[in-house]
Amino acid sequence: MHAGRVGFFGILIFLILVSAATTASLSAAQKVAICGKRTTCAVTKFHDAGKDASGGAPSVVEIHFGIRDKPADAWDAGCQIGPDSDKTDGVVEYWFVSGPQAVKLLALCKDGYGAEDVGEDKVTFANNRMIHNQTGGSNWRWENTAVFSPSPFNEMRETSCSYFDGSNDNGAVTHTDLQNFRAVVVAKKPGSNWSDDDSGCPQKRTPSGTSAHGVKAGGYQRLRRNQEQV
Repeated sequence: MHAGRVGFFGILIFLILVSAATTASLSAAQKVAICGKRTTCAVTKFHDAGKDASGGAPSVVEIHFGIRDKPADAWDAGCQIGPDSDKTDGVVEYWFVSGPQAVKLLALCKDGYGAEDVGEDKVTFANNRMIHNQTGGSNWRWENTAVFSPSPFNEMRETSCSYFDGSNDNGAVTHTDLQNFRAVVVAKKPGSNWSDDDSGCPQKRTPSGTSAHGVKAGGYQRLRRNQEQV
């Protein structure tokens, strides 16, 4: 009997939590701030972004819009949905909400992100962090990952990569620290016997068949520069 009661109450608590999560809604002031005159505005999901520095719990809401409210510079057909280029709709936006406050963090309108139509977006969350990874390109491929702090809103760092898909001996990664205004570029050193396993974005390792002796940074050229705050 005791075990049965525990099981029953456990299920009851679970259902209450699920119900609370699915019925979360925006206040009237937040709806006005986010939707404005865009009539196709619809809440897709509330994302848990952990705790901020003050111990608060930042909440990020994902908003979906129909084609009528697509961005002015988007395709006439709208923004692609997922990997299927035949399915389109309006823009997807991510907003930080706290009390009456609503701050737009990110707006995504996928157009294939390149001639090969291989582009993708992935948005994930951690403790007071929103991570946006975006890929795209054609013969030249690129990948960009940006890390944001929702509360207070700030872009923390960014990592971007570009490489030629038809060759293994080129490519560069730029690591940008936007808090300390500093960037580091890691680029493949040409003529270092790169193999098929070394294709894509360069990693910090010695390329195949190459001795680290006499090879700068294990086969990579490293360039550093400081950025002044503007």
